Amino acid sequence: MTNNVLYYPYIRVPNNDWFTRVLLYWDTVGSIVPYEYVMNPETLGPHMGSLLTEGLVKHVVPADYLHRVPNFTEAFVQRAEQFRAQHNLKPGSLANLPTFRIHIEKLEYIGNILCEMGLARKSKYPWYEIEGRLADIFMAYLAGVLSNLPEVESHPITDTSDQLSLYESPEMIRTLVLDELLPAPSGGVPASDLSRFKSKNKKLLINFRSQIESFIILAGSIPELAARKELVGRFLGHAKAEIDNIVDAMKSHGWTKISNGRFFTYTATGAALADAIATGGLLTTIAAAFGTAASAYTTYRETRLPDAFQNSFVAYAALAKNL
Repeated sequence: MTNNVLYYPYIRVPNNDWFTRVLLYWDTVGSIVPYEYVMNPETLGPHMGSLLTEGLVKHVVPADYLHRVPNFTEAFVQRAEQFRAQHNLKPGSLANLPTFRIHIEKLEYIGNILCEMGLARKSKYPWYEIEGRLADIFMAYLAGVLSNLPEVESHPITDTSDQLSLYESPEMIRTLVLDELLPAPSGGVPASDLSRFKSKNKKLLINFRSQIESFIILAGSIPELAARKELVGRFLGHAKAEIDNIVDAMKSHGWTKISNGRFFTYTATGAALADAIATGGLLTTIAAAFGTAASAYTTYRETRLPDAFQNSFVAYAALAKNL
């Protein structure tokens, strides 16, 4: 099971309480950063620059990995064709629709193809402007593909519930919300201070995260909502002591203003994940990118999941705001 996360959809990571939680609770936090920004780190801003300096955030450069995904372009273009038909988009429709800028390095050959389809247009190099809803789908797709590469091996993570919902296949992936779970200092903390706390309390944080992830595997396997809610209640009761220990450690570190955030997740395990891929949605597109046909998934017992998905939650986030 991986202890790493990959942030999306933006190049620059957020400067807020939510991302402080992300930095504290996972071993490695990646951000999808084109190579030109790696070579010119000042363009990422002082906040992200300090996180990179302290080793709290690491670059994941698309150009280093996407050429290793056999069907990266073909799988998404097929999804884009479905999107165009679903929304009945005609040539010229883009002129009246919101767009979102995406860097050429994240797209490989997809950008030009989307332009030919009327779903994107070239902007000032190196950017494409892509139909906004499709751009959201692409960024979730990109994060899912990169996260499932052995060299990256991460969970996609975002503070946007709309982005997370793109992974969902109805009734296949369990939605779970844990209230008042993840304590973190509020109001902004210097990267160097976060790094010192994380290093000093590494064992405490890792143990707590392990408890959460183990619980999510269990909860994700329970289809009945009432049983799942009962399990959540019991878990939160058991977790209170661990939460109090983390809060005490933060206060001892000199952080006086501490808040708790919600943990919001889509999970899929075993047969549920196989079914989710087989029945459509973004997981199908990600599987196709790795050369895995959705039709191959009949039941989990008949064929195992591809290696890229073996230990993957679909996506999750620690949300510091109410949904």
